[in-house]
Amino acid sequence: MYEHILREGKYLYRLYLDSSDNLLKLSQAEQGKITSACNLSEQPVSCFSADIDSNGLHVLAYTSRKLLVYINYLPDGRLNSANLARINSADQDILYPLICADKNGLKIYYVVSEPGAYSLVEYAKDASSWKGRRLFNSSIPLVVLTQEKRTGKVYFAEEGEPAVLYEYVPSVKRLLSAPGFNSLQLINGTPLYESDGKIYLNGEYLFDGECPCLYYNGGESYTLYCLIDGQPCRSDYNGSFSTPAPKSSISQWRIYKYTDTAQSGFLLSTPFPRISLPLAESPQQNQGQSTELLGRLRQLEEEVYLLKRTMFNLEAEIRALKNTQKR
Repeated sequence: MYEHILREGKYLYRLYLDSSDNLLKLSQAEQGKITSACNLSEQPVSCFSADIDSNGLHVLAYTSRKLLVYINYLPDGRLNSANLARINSADQDILYPLICADKNGLKIYYVVSEPGAYSLVEYAKDASSWKGRRLFNSSIPLVVLTQEKRTGKVYFAEEGEPAVLYEYVPSVKRLLSAPGFNSLQLINGTPLYESDGKIYLNGEYLFDGECPCLYYNGGESYTLYCLIDGQPCRSDYNGSFSTPAPKSSISQWRIYKYTDTAQSGFLLSTPFPRISLPLAESPQQNQGQSTELLGRLRQLEEEVYLLKRTMFNLEAEIRALKNTQKR
């Protein structure tokens, strides 16, 4: 699954699963430099979701022991957690967790699967407890896709042939059908997605491309990055999309799930922590400089960055081991 990048003020957070043991890890960066790293889970995690607000990071994790856990990483570095649900049946499972923090409070969504049946579940947090209910039942596999933060609407789909897209809040409403709804994001409540290597807006074909990454700039302005034949391309939106243009300045890139207090979606950017928003591009160099030297410089910078990231991850693991020994 995608690594998460979350932004609050001047801080960037990277939330990801360690490749060796699937523990959930968190790195914090400021001004392009990693400032801290830690483990958020003691058990291997199968899937997770995260959101951010003034109360810190809100993480929903489903562990390999079939336990659904809520974790709150507070701005001062303290951790709070709560076990929300446990699956005891071998035939049941939890899929596609989504956590949403907005002006209406904290809510989570996930799919409970069992042989021949799928249910969309919502939990809402009040002052003292979590309260849950089933919103939608289907015999067709369900997937929770995203939330539009400015409206609070949640989008999910039945993965049939064709797939069917729904929105929820205040009630479930069927929107449209398509072969698939990959990388679904919203433009003023209108779904943008990729299906079979083509990008669509509300069912209307825009252009060929994959992995659309949409960033809201304010007002009616958006920036869209996508991959066309493996090449990052950019299209600007002000009422309509411009023709995608290749961006040769992005030589090394990754795709993240991105969240801040105003939006959630996908981000095509240079590797963490060298991310500037709205979208990261390598800075333009002076024309007179040697292309070969610049290429070597970028390579060395990337090697230094990867070594630093490895060092912080190792330090986090050492701290975790020390804490385990103290217990």
